[in-house]
Amino acid sequence: MKEPRLTPEERRLLDKLSGGDPENRPSRPVSDRVRNRPRLYDTPLPINDGTTRDPANPAKQVSKMEWNFIHYYTAHYDQTRAAREAGYPAGRAHIYSRQILEKPEIRQAIANLEANRLKRLRVDGDYLLNRILQIALADPNELVQVRIPPCRYCYGKGHQYQRTHAEFERAYELFNRGYIQTPTGEVRRLRKGDPPFDEGGGSDYDNDLPPNPECPQCHGRGEANRPIIHFKDSRYLTPDGRALYAGAKVNKDGFELVMRNQDAAWSFLARFAESWLSQQRAAVSSWDPGEMTTEDLERVIDSAKEMGYLDSDDTTV
Repeated sequence: MKEPRLTPEERRLLDKLSGGDPENRPSRPVSDRVRNRPRLYDTPLPINDGTTRDPANPAKQVSKMEWNFIHYYTAHYDQTRAAREAGYPAGRAHIYSRQILEKPEIRQAIANLEANRLKRLRVDGDYLLNRILQIALADPNELVQVRIPPCRYCYGKGHQYQRTHAEFERAYELFNRGYIQTPTGEVRRLRKGDPPFDEGGGSDYDNDLPPNPECPQCHGRGEANRPIIHFKDSRYLTPDGRALYAGAKVNKDGFELVMRNQDAAWSFLARFAESWLSQQRAAVSSWDPGEMTTEDLERVIDSAKEMGYLDSDDTTV
């Protein structure tokens, strides 16, 4: 297609839009200009000269085109799309991509690239172990609580039956219309000789309060037969709560809170501790202080410091 002829004003405008400086560089055709539009996968490739050698077989090399494939593949993990973007024929991209991924040097290069990215993000073994430990030690009360509400007499005036504000207003309205509502909810007409409106224990009943141990009605047990499930707002979770929180899903009864498996986390930590201890035993030639070498003693002291049994400047147990 023939390049359109542009006026100087149009060229200056296009230069500004493309991030260029028309005063300091010569005008070029629009199709030749580089647009500085960053994309998610525009990160430097881990290459120097376009090729790399497989440590296990130095004769094998990863070509520059294959590096382009790796670059795009690790951006979105769509192998056919990555092959097309790397420059392989579009009609056979799915075949080329499968053949490339079967090469050991390609798989090793992808593994190295992913490891480097995790390292830059500080996602290593220590990070993962800390996350598992955080999940294992997190308190489920951070996410959901089972609360026993107080009975209606716990905090009422004179330990009389206490209504909520809405219940109190409704009872007062009914009384003004010639009806009376008993504490059990029964409604009947006012009779001659009925007392004036009885406020009872007041209108401040709050089921978030704990049961009152001095209540003569429930003796501090509250309404244990009617517990309340209280969910924490996920916007205000602590770091431990966020580590344990895995989302929520809707079901026929409303929704279900999903938590990460603490039992699995504890099981992993138990296996890890067992493996670590066995390695420590293998590393020390003897656990008899009289037979320990200087190196064995230093290993034990370093391990004790890491586990918190010794201070950094302390050398005695």
